[in-house]
Amino acid sequence: MEAVRASMAIPGAFAPVLRDGRVLVDGGLVNRVPYDHLKGRCDVTVAVDVIGDRHADRAHIPTVIEASSGALDIMQRAAFDLRLSTAPPDILMRAPIHGIPTLGFTRIGDVLRQAEPAVSDLRRRLSALAAGA
Repeated sequence: MEAVRASMAIPGAFAPVLRDGRVLVDGGLVNRVPYDHLKGRCDVTVAVDVIGDRHADRAHIPTVIEASSGALDIMQRAAFDLRLSTAPPDILMRAPIHGIPTLGFTRIGDVLRQAEPAVSDLRRRLSALAAGA
């Protein structure tokens, strides 16, 4: 349970977890898709980015949590895009997820439905790779 709490400890939303003298927060704050840890340790590196794009409704003034979440999204995307430009994975699956807030944990069905085309494309690419194409 402690590991799950730490993995979703987003500043401003959920408190960090103290474990073995270390303060733990969501690792996505610094590396949202940590494929780079596998480079050189496997034959093919597949990075799966399901964060999606969150576009604000210009008529809606965000709450403090929504504004903080949006700022984190911008920082995470910038860090991820930089990593992609310097050390890309062999395959990148980027699902076009829209309309799901960062804390929309009950919306997994919507996320899976929206990700279906990207998952189908990933299956096709992996099948081709396995066939030696």
